[in-house]
Amino acid sequence: MPKLLPVAVLLASTLPAMTSLVRPASAEPPAAPRAASPVQVPDPDAAAALSPIPGPASVPLPGAAAGPLATPAAMVAHPDKVLVEAVAVAGHRLVAGGLDGLLILSDDNGVTWRQVPLPVQATLTAIRFIDDRVGWAVGHYGAVLRTDDGGEHWILVEDGQRAAEATLDAARAGNEADSVRARRIQAAEALLQDDPSRPFLLIQCSGSDTVRLIGAGLLSAETNDRGRHWRPWSDGIGNPDGVRLDGLAARNGLLLVAGAHGTVLAGRPEDGLHKVSSPYDGTFFGVLDGGPFGFVLFGQQGHAYAAVPAADWTPAKPLAWHPVADPSQTTLTAGLVRQDGGVLLADAAGATWKLSGKPDAPRLDAAPAQAPFPILAMAEASDRSLILAGSGGIVRVPPP
Repeated sequence: MPKLLPVAVLLASTLPAMTSLVRPASAEPPAAPRAASPVQVPDPDAAAALSPIPGPASVPLPGAAAGPLATPAAMVAHPDKVLVEAVAVAGHRLVAGGLDGLLILSDDNGVTWRQVPLPVQATLTAIRFIDDRVGWAVGHYGAVLRTDDGGEHWILVEDGQRAAEATLDAARAGNEADSVRARRIQAAEALLQDDPSRPFLLIQCSGSDTVRLIGAGLLSAETNDRGRHWRPWSDGIGNPDGVRLDGLAARNGLLLVAGAHGTVLAGRPEDGLHKVSSPYDGTFFGVLDGGPFGFVLFGQQGHAYAAVPAADWTPAKPLAWHPVADPSQTTLTAGLVRQDGGVLLADAAGATWKLSGKPDAPRLDAAPAQAPFPILAMAEASDRSLILAGSGGIVRVPPP
């Protein structure tokens, strides 16, 4: 299976000719916008920022797989100018991660950032905090890291190799019909033999102990004891073909996940996720709970949709998707629900858009915040500053 292009390389190469990001009458879906193997960003400032500087080295977790998972991340001179794919809020602190194990913190609402050591050199793709202390980060090579002190220190608690081995063990121990068990074993063997840099992409937390992870292909994992023990969650995900899933949101106990080829899965985590009707057959790059707008899907060439599930909704019932009017039709790459309940989406041209209108007639209105690069993640600081992250690092937009 060919490796997917890193988002920074893919979008940087297409931005000079914006036609590839604007919705034509018919278009082939572009590759998924996140990386499947970490590489340098083709940006002179970002490349200069990667020059190592003296700093403490983290000790890799004993028993970690060789290579990037056993190599501490390099300390860099300008960490806020390096590719950043994920930003999270931990109390009054901002935590961001990206290229080759970059992990940076800000305690002044994004004005300044400092790098902390990470025991892996794997690019981070998602960060999620349960409270101001306990958080999770995932990335390439199936890296799964946990912090218990607000991001100051991290430990590696799982990796893709071990997750793939557990998936194969579970398939072999299954008691399904022979044909079903054989297919599961075949898929698990393929996962184990596939590209070892395959990343985890999505994090879902239920309380302080239960964490579920979804990765590229059939990679998945679940823990009920804060990462001390892991098991596959592939049985709970109705994605037998391993379609890439890049967006996840929870609403009133329901979980909705979306990704390539218009794939949309939904359900309660404890009951499993099942394929549901999709409004589009292209690629979705994100999902969020948009309050009165319901679940909001967004992705390729400005396609976005909103649906409010009824209180008694189940995956057996279709969702009433409403298209979101987008005047730019540029690929939407990130979303954020602000402290006041407002919903922002961001695109591959570095622009931001506010979700407006009515739930059954939503639209995007231009918002003032801009970044000089494709925006891959957003967060809101405690002073309401907007943090835009992407291929060129981080831009802070002060509150109005």
